[in-house]
Amino acid sequence: MNIRTLALAAVALLPFTAAHATTSIDSAPRFTGGLLLQDTAYKIDDSFDVEGQILVAGYKAAINPRFAIGGGLGLMLDGEIGRGTKWGDGEGFRLFGDAQYEIHRFNQNKVLLTGTLSHDRFSFSERNFDIDLTLTELKIGGLIMHDVREFSIYGGLEVVAYSNGDYDIENFSGDVKRDDRLNLRLGALFNATPAVDLRADLLLLGEQTILLACDFAL
Repeated sequence: MNIRTLALAAVALLPFTAAHATTSIDSAPRFTGGLLLQDTAYKIDDSFDVEGQILVAGYKAAINPRFAIGGGLGLMLDGEIGRGTKWGDGEGFRLFGDAQYEIHRFNQNKVLLTGTLSHDRFSFSERNFDIDLTLTELKIGGLIMHDVREFSIYGGLEVVAYSNGDYDIENFSGDVKRDDRLNLRLGALFNATPAVDLRADLLLLGEQTILLACDFAL
């Protein structure tokens, strides 16, 4: 077995995630805390699925009534990778920044432009292999949000405009990229109180990711 084959086999054990995480989508300023359940397809020479659970925390500030920016941190609790046989037990962190701009409003509807930039760093050891990985992604999307009393529902498309990462295994390194760059984004938000929103965010197609979050004002 040559070094390239050995390295690719080791990467098949790596539990990392480029998790989708976002701060408040409808109100600012807001703090956000949540749990993200991630399932995303990536590729080196072949495709593989990445699953993980990440605790996320962030803050979004209003620049003006239409434009808001935010940022935060995600900590991976557990992760798995592979197709068929799953391998797990990884650790690492994710830094992210996001932004949204309201481009149009009509009746009870809003049209939003969104963007998320994330950077991941993870380390993992399995079967005598020490693996370090970094991954940076930029997502750009558009959403339509409809308000119904205390509820808001939204949907739209999201494109992974940039996806680039690398891994190091012993003396071998290589590139990691997204397998599918188009996401369908769906979600719902409940205004529990004027200061607290409960939110569920779902991504489909290029990944199957669920974010369960609470946005609150102090």
